[in-house]
Amino acid sequence: MVRGWIAKLKFTQASSILGDKTWRCEKYGPLGWVSMLIEAMAIGVAVASLSIFDPSSRYYDGNKIAQIVFIGILGSVQTLLIVQRIVEREIFSLIFTVLLAIAHWVLFAMIFQSVDPGAFVFTFCFLMIMGEYVKVMFLFIMNEYEVIWLPKPIHYALTFCLIIGYLVAMVLQIVIYEEDYST
Repeated sequence: MVRGWIAKLKFTQASSILGDKTWRCEKYGPLGWVSMLIEAMAIGVAVASLSIFDPSSRYYDGNKIAQIVFIGILGSVQTLLIVQRIVEREIFSLIFTVLLAIAHWVLFAMIFQSVDPGAFVFTFCFLMIMGEYVKVMFLFIMNEYEVIWLPKPIHYALTFCLIIGYLVAMVLQIVIYEEDYST
């Protein structure tokens, strides 16, 4: 009886674990490519932050710790998205998401290991916010764009949560700057 019920159950692409998608490169359209270009600049900013590596000791106040937590949460989300991209089997998006996760963790480490990474943190967060805004426009225009595990409403919600996370990290950087350099 149970075997007959399971045989009648049909898994859709979105509900199965791996779906039936093959490895491919998706077509994104102009807004998708603009979003990736902006976020690629953010990756460049994170890599450039390696230039200020300084192993000397430093003081961490509450704002700096909050910023570290937010960048860590954003890095964790990007790292979890790698699993979703593997299941989605989209080659370019997988490579790009891996680079984006590495960029987040590099910036996370630089907040710990440099005296003043403020310009890099601010620029990185600003570029990521702009990239996420363009992604919202992309999702709004591309009606047929769907991915495994992320229906459109959840995709919108995740994108808005990322925007808020980057905005909080950017505002914390402004507060840190004001506290450190106010006259």
